[in-house]
Amino acid sequence: MSPTEQMREALRFTKKPVTIDAIQWDGSLAGFDAIHAAFPALETCASTLNRSTGAVYHWRIRTLEDGHVVSPGDWIIRGVKGEFYPCKPDIFEATYCPALTAPAAEVPEAMGDERICELWSWSATSEAERTATTQQHAFARAIEAAKEA
Repeated sequence: MSPTEQMREALRFTKKPVTIDAIQWDGSLAGFDAIHAAFPALETCASTLNRSTGAVYHWRIRTLEDGHVVSPGDWIIRGVKGEFYPCKPDIFEATYCPALTAPAAEVPEAMGDERICELWSWSATSEAERTATTQQHAFARAIEAAKEA
């Protein structure tokens, strides 16, 4: 392996599994207010909204990098140190899946995070809400099958 290939390998990392809190903004004033209610420490740097019509024209939140614009569909994430930042829906879907509610002792060690996310088949739509019970049952069956194996 050449030094360049070794260097390329040395620069590859896997994101540590961490649990975050997140809410997807639908672009509405009601959604804007709900996110602020859920995350009281979230600071808005700038916003242009009309409370009489319920329209939000511009929203910028304070982040560690000063601030970021939030677009409809973005997820507002509270990170592991309490910081906030927006995340585009496609990046969120590729990076996160619902946190497990089962105690850690019930999750088989052989079942990696990727498989858990696959079982949940996470999507931030109402379709996911409609199928949540089915997915929870599938997850419970997978845990039982892993215990028996």
